[in-house]
Amino acid sequence: MPVVASDPFTNVTDRSSLPGGVGVAVTKHDTDDLPYVTKQLYVGVAGDIKVNFGSQIGGSGVVLKAVPVGLHNLRLSRIFSTGTAATDMVAIY
Repeated sequence: MPVVASDPFTNVTDRSSLPGGVGVAVTKHDTDDLPYVTKQLYVGVAGDIKVNFGSQIGGSGVVLKAVPVGLHNLRLSRIFSTGTAATDMVAIY
């Protein structure tokens, strides 16, 4: 019988300060927002990332220069295709 992981956060009301529970590969897009505002962003290959932050709806974006590989505490609503060189990104919700 397989072992099933237990989740101590199951009955905790989700807040932005809690760790993410779902990771989804990022689809960069110049006009569409992510389905949810991220809690964190994992970058697999370093580079510039053009983004809109959490409450920024629409807008032309801001470029984060030379974002290194790793996990970053960023609340993002969009990751643009144009202006983003970083790859292998995972949005964590």
